[in-house]
Amino acid sequence: MAEQRIPNMKRDLMAKKKPLEVVEPIDTDQSVVTVKYELPVGKSSIKLVDPENMEELVRLLHEEAKVI
Repeated sequence: MAEQRIPNMKRDLMAKKKPLEVVEPIDTDQSVVTVKYELPVGKSSIKLVDPENMEELVRLLHEEAKVI
């Protein structure tokens, strides 16, 4: 029978003692330029296939999804 493992708490306790390094943000107004906005491509509709119709499922996977 496998024994349950107790997580190593030393790592968590040491992380509490580690000093945080505060980094000042840089001004990005000068280095970033927005060229244009574009909407993401819309998702296609969902097609439901009857589980008994394997030929249709294989055809859709082959022709439309191109996975087989």
